[in-house]
Amino acid sequence: MTYRILLVDDNEMVKRTLDLIIKNEFEKNSVILDWVDSGEKAITEINKFPNVYSVVLMDFDLSSERKNTDGSEPINGVEAAQTILKRHPQIQIVMQSGDKTRDLVIKVMELGITTFIDKPLNPPELVKTLKSYFYRYDKHIRPYELSSEQKNERQQFIANISDGLVGRSEALFKICKRIESLADSDSRVLITGENGTGKELIARAIHKNSKRKDKSFVAVNVGALSTTLMESEMFGHEKGSFTGAIKRKEGRFLQASGGTLFLDEIGELPLELQAKLLRVLQENEVEPVGGEKPISIDTRVIAATNVDLKKAVEDGKFREDLYHRLKVVPLAIPALRDRKDDIPLLIEAGIKKFWSEEKSMKHSVFQTLVSYSWPGNVRELMNLMERFGSHPAIEIRMDHLDAQMIEEEMKSESTKVIEKELQIDSLEDIEKIRDNLERDFLIRELPKYGQSSIRTTADAMGVNYSYLQRAVKRLKIDFKKLVKPNPSNGQMA
Repeated sequence: MTYRILLVDDNEMVKRTLDLIIKNEFEKNSVILDWVDSGEKAITEINKFPNVYSVVLMDFDLSSERKNTDGSEPINGVEAAQTILKRHPQIQIVMQSGDKTRDLVIKVMELGITTFIDKPLNPPELVKTLKSYFYRYDKHIRPYELSSEQKNERQQFIANISDGLVGRSEALFKICKRIESLADSDSRVLITGENGTGKELIARAIHKNSKRKDKSFVAVNVGALSTTLMESEMFGHEKGSFTGAIKRKEGRFLQASGGTLFLDEIGELPLELQAKLLRVLQENEVEPVGGEKPISIDTRVIAATNVDLKKAVEDGKFREDLYHRLKVVPLAIPALRDRKDDIPLLIEAGIKKFWSEEKSMKHSVFQTLVSYSWPGNVRELMNLMERFGSHPAIEIRMDHLDAQMIEEEMKSESTKVIEKELQIDSLEDIEKIRDNLERDFLIRELPKYGQSSIRTTADAMGVNYSYLQRAVKRLKIDFKKLVKPNPSNGQMA
């Protein structure tokens, strides 16, 4: 498996150092390093290849010692990261700096970037960081083992097959190849899938790629039709055939003659009308309500359902002969949770469609959306993106998400794996692990600030003094022994 890193640093020595670390610590050709020396070039590179890089290592001090060729001030690492994440929230960025101040940490964390590495580079720390981000890339971003060219070709093929389908997953690709194979066929198609998976889009794509594409596509939601008027809507009626029939009306079958009729929620069709629909499919003719003779039609029927029609047949709620008449070509649409590879592209499509250019989202929000199970499928995702588009906040944060999404993220598969590996059996185990992690963190971080007291260290770290005082005592950390003199401020530990 290959990972690609984009290093954004105006010091070529950093690039050489990183090259050496990769050569020594990773298998040959498993990690590829690309290098640009400015934030502007990084933005251009990511815009051209948004799905190529596993992680971006961004230097903060990009603008410290140079000018752009046009004399303008170059952007720094934070500004470059902000621009990149605004357009491509899936990009993983690690910030690096030789001068990690509190204000800088706050700025970076506000962008959703949670990892800082110090310069000069520390090989063990860097390797550990890269491996963790490679794992996140495999889990949340890498769709499958395809080249960038193959991914783009697949995405373009899906877009050409339909007007509205977004994705490049293996599942969606196979469905579109099936649609392509039906181009010269008039066979009836039964589309199955959960609500919100895009069954009507699939039906429209079948029509678009058929020899009937220049004729009408008529969509009918059977479940939304009134039972008393359903027969009239489907097959039409003559003037005066019932109270309120003040003029003749063509039914949906006649309206779609020569083209395609899409019957959504076909499982909701009452049994008495199922017999009439069966006759229409057998004879290719309809008899309007109040009519004296049948009318010939040339209509291709595509039906869709979110219920198990086979079970409905077993339960006596759907005619078996009609079921087989409709299911000449079965087409099952997978739920969005089963094609997570498409979620980043759907998010991007939602941003382009509903958001202003000023609006952005935290990277943590993006990761939560990718991990979420989406019971309402694509429709739920796009409705959320539209809702976020009209939200007054310029930046979408975790607290803007529904509680269900956050709760599910906390119970994600990665958490379950960690719990299994750590053998967590009780709350006491969780507390021990939390304390160990907290203690390791403080022992690693406290010496970096070199302050003479807990109070000044808390100020330097940007944390609450009471918290740090209690933590040092609770975790039995020898503060005076741990911290060292800081020559810059003349203080002693």
